[in-house]
Amino acid sequence: MSNIYPISPERLKPLGLGDTMAALQRGFEQFSVDFYIVGAVARDIWMSQIYNEPERRATKDLDLAVFINDTTQYETLQAWLVEQEGFVKAQSSAFCLLYPSVAGNVTVDLMPFGAIADEAGDVYFSGRGMEHISTVGFPEVLADAATVAIPTGEQWRVVTLPGIVVLKLVAWQDRPELRGKDAVDIWNLLEAYFHLITDEIYTQHLDLFSADEAADSTNLMLLVGARVLGRQVQRLVADRPVQARLLTLLAEQVALGERSPLARAISRSGPELGVSLATLAALRTGIAETWPLTAS
Repeated sequence: MSNIYPISPERLKPLGLGDTMAALQRGFEQFSVDFYIVGAVARDIWMSQIYNEPERRATKDLDLAVFINDTTQYETLQAWLVEQEGFVKAQSSAFCLLYPSVAGNVTVDLMPFGAIADEAGDVYFSGRGMEHISTVGFPEVLADAATVAIPTGEQWRVVTLPGIVVLKLVAWQDRPELRGKDAVDIWNLLEAYFHLITDEIYTQHLDLFSADEAADSTNLMLLVGARVLGRQVQRLVADRPVQARLLTLLAEQVALGERSPLARAISRSGPELGVSLATLAALRTGIAETWPLTAS
């Protein structure tokens, strides 16, 4: 992505985000660490700042993926942030720091990925609370991160909406009993996606508006948006293990029908179960197909 999007951090949650990011960036610059905003703050940057959509669910946390070579580099970065910038190590997680901003404490999850992860994409630390995270999908989606600029001139890298869907699906699959909010976030993006990129859909995805599909569908825009979102996910993860993982997950959930835990979790936020299943199926179709389409 070559565009640079201007944003206003003071309009974002959590309160104190701008001060927290400034302190973090001093640490990242000190150790030449690349960082990426992921999670709810990334979602809100896209929805409320870039697409001017109303805020749906405010967040109290700041999630950052940081490209780290080894355990020593990560521990040194954390120690510097504590000693030089006043961060406090949270007891709940080895990956969590608290920043005492003027607006109150900001919870920061620093999720290391890169060479620090094992072959399965897992990172382990001992000593405080949660000691393990999965970074499956991080390298694929962050390679296509967008750039935003704040009024002071600094730039932040932010995961895209298709990238958020990848990370949310992986997170939900890892801990479905604890990740109900991820299912809701996935649905919110699926529901809004056609409206968010209408012009792009009409210029690049007209093949999805066949007469047969229009006649058979009572939720055409929803399903087209989901399939386009799937196509954009496919471009991030094509021919990588995470693509196969997502395709298998969605196929299993759709095959379960009304017993699908993912569809049931989505339906708690509003849509009928059949609509949830159809939307997940459309998302999977997009992830499975090669796009842009080649002429036959």
